Amino acid sequence: METKIKALDSESYERLATLFRPLGTRACPLYRRVGRRGYEVVGTGVPVRGQKYAALLTASHVLDELEGGHALIAGSQKLLRFPAIAARFSHSRPAPVVDVDVAAIALPAAAVDDLEQFYEFTTAGELGEFEEYNKLTFYGFVGCPHSKNRDKPGAAQGAVKPYFYITREYGALPADGQKRRPVHVALQAPLRTVSGPEGRIVSAPDPHGISGCGVWKIKLDPVTAAASSPVLAGIGIEYHAHERVFIATSSGTAAAIVTELWKQLDEGIARSTSLELRECKP
Repeated sequence: METKIKALDSESYERLATLFRPLGTRACPLYRRVGRRGYEVVGTGVPVRGQKYAALLTASHVLDELEGGHALIAGSQKLLRFPAIAARFSHSRPAPVVDVDVAAIALPAAAVDDLEQFYEFTTAGELGEFEEYNKLTFYGFVGCPHSKNRDKPGAAQGAVKPYFYITREYGALPADGQKRRPVHVALQAPLRTVSGPEGRIVSAPDPHGISGCGVWKIKLDPVTAAASSPVLAGIGIEYHAHERVFIATSSGTAAAIVTELWKQLDEGIARSTSLELRECKP
């Protein structure tokens, strides 16, 4: 049974904002060039690290938006451009195929060195799962909306502006046969009912650009109200405006595609001559 979206009171909003705000360093915007000097955000990536390699988790459909087969991301001081060598699950295929829509893009070693100066990498020990509804369990879609990141792309001087859409109420999955439990979940999107500081009702930014973002779970203890450590429960892949829900793919599928990417790299699909940073002209 679905629950009507309710505004958080001022005190709750501030408490949750304090918990989710640090996760902004787990969200890396991906860009494409628009015109001669402009850029737009086409999605968000989650920097992840294994024992040998590192990657950006994102949505498969974000790969389709990249320009010339290259990823363009916000580095610590400037834009970084490199070949988008990736493993991916399918998306937008007719039922009964499940629309998983998750991908992992390999990060060159030089990009990892750069990103470490600004971003925090997620490891396998920080993965979690979606749970049955509990009023003390919250999920944050932590991404980089285009509307907040359209100027001066790059992490320098705080130019990356992540945003967290906090929710706890589940919704209904689309009836298209492509989204199914337990691979997917639908969470209600309180875009216009989030209570801001001092009790003001504020509108969240348009979520365009957060596809591929991390969905982080934080639980509050019912006795002490202490917050659990955040865990990556899934990857955000869609926003349905009419139904006012976000769709996420579970972290299990994200882990599987990262494992596939590590396997491909070990087998030599990405050679050192191709997996490298390229010059990004202004």
